[in-house]
Amino acid sequence: MSSHEGPITARCLMRTTFRTIAADRPLHEAKDYLLDFPDKQSPLPLVVVHGDGSLAGLLTPVALFRALLRKVRLEEIHTLAEPELLAAMDGQLDMPVSEAMMREVPRAYPDDRLVALMKLNSERREHRVEFTPVLENETVIGIIYITDIFHAAASLALTHETEGIILPSDKGDDEIGH
Repeated sequence: MSSHEGPITARCLMRTTFRTIAADRPLHEAKDYLLDFPDKQSPLPLVVVHGDGSLAGLLTPVALFRALLRKVRLEEIHTLAEPELLAAMDGQLDMPVSEAMMREVPRAYPDDRLVALMKLNSERREHRVEFTPVLENETVIGIIYITDIFHAAASLALTHETEGIILPSDKGDDEIGH
């Protein structure tokens, strides 16, 4: 984040370098993207797009793993020998990314302010992701990592006089809860 005047917005925090994959591509291509990451870092989700470039969803390593195991009952996974497990996963990497991706993901827009981004990323969801896509006309123009939102909020709190800041919430109290 660069030093600037005015409110901190999604446009200020977003990164414009990210990986995308078309929703109709096979999972084996997505697997290659997910496995291609620097040593000692976690793989990052892929932004999945429709043919027109609009956001379709995200593909995470966990979503890929679930797609590979969709023929296996999770309660039985520990009882399967490796050959049985591999047989159950056979052919799953040929399915399109759209069948494995997460469709319900947070979405930010360039002018969303820091408090809105904090609230958006603190809402309870079944699956958490490391970043939020930033959309303009439904096309992904950037991503904001949750850690960048945290750093911006912490930096603002530490520099805003000595008492920090109080963020308003919908419930009338002075906390943003989880």
